[in-house]
Amino acid sequence: NIQNILQTNLEPDDNGEKKELLKAMLIKQTQKNQEQVVFAEMLIWLYVQERNFKGALIQAKALDKRFNESGKRIVELAKLSLANKDYDAAIACHEYVIGLGKNNFYYFESKIDILVVYNEKITKSATYTNEDLLTLEKKYETTLNEIGKTANAHTLIRDLAHLKAFYLNKPTDALELLNDFMETPRLEAKNQAYLKLELANIYLFTGDIWEASLLYSQVDKAFKQDQLGETAKFFNAKISFYTGDFDWAKAQLDVLKASTSKLIANDAMKLSITITDNIGIDTTKAPLLIFAQADLYAYQNKTQEALALLDSLEKT
Repeated sequence: NIQNILQTNLEPDDNGEKKELLKAMLIKQTQKNQEQVVFAEMLIWLYVQERNFKGALIQAKALDKRFNESGKRIVELAKLSLANKDYDAAIACHEYVIGLGKNNFYYFESKIDILVVYNEKITKSATYTNEDLLTLEKKYETTLNEIGKTANAHTLIRDLAHLKAFYLNKPTDALELLNDFMETPRLEAKNQAYLKLELANIYLFTGDIWEASLLYSQVDKAFKQDQLGETAKFFNAKISFYTGDFDWAKAQLDVLKASTSKLIANDAMKLSITITDNIGIDTTKAPLLIFAQADLYAYQNKTQEALALLDSLEKT
């Protein structure tokens, strides 16, 4: 296709001269031939190559208005922007689509997806404040009030519960939100399982380890051949690790090393190695028990307790 040809012809372009020439030509052609989509699309493609998502958005909006595309192209651009961590561009994309009104096909998708962007922008930042988190919580609640707590709102509910528990230290509110929503009619089994996983995560966060383990086991059993089940199995293996049942934890982790999910496989391998390295024939399990407890404290946001335990390890 044209993009591949352009890509080939643009390389090598160490000083960016070819790209700038192409851009100038495309801008000129886009202005001259406004009914021709091809030049604007090539310009959008070029901006995306440069990771200039705001530049791409300007062109995409022009096309959207000219050809009444209902924001379809811009929803896709929002996803690309988010994948490249250009949160402001992604937000601008969704705001444009939301601005097209409630009757627009992509309105509710953008209402939900903009929260995903806000969430990532705030929680992945090292400098967020409690006020940022409360503002985000309010955005979730406002959107939920607008779209209703129907089965389609499952990702919003899950993300809001996670925010409440792990960031705002409101685990009771989070558990109530999830437990209430689990009763929602027409909630698909898989979506319910994702919610159950979050529920288990929060029980683990609050220290209700056996309730968490029970829920993980249910998800593992129901979705054995699925990544969802593997995630649940991994968390259950971690519970065994936290509670000092290292042999059982390792047995589960060794199974998970073959996971189709690279992330689960890697995490399983790391934890399995940690166990192996710290339990030899003549080795006491005491240091590993302390490390496991510290790891659980870290998961529960009990940073001081975790650090104190790790300090005690260094002194032994």
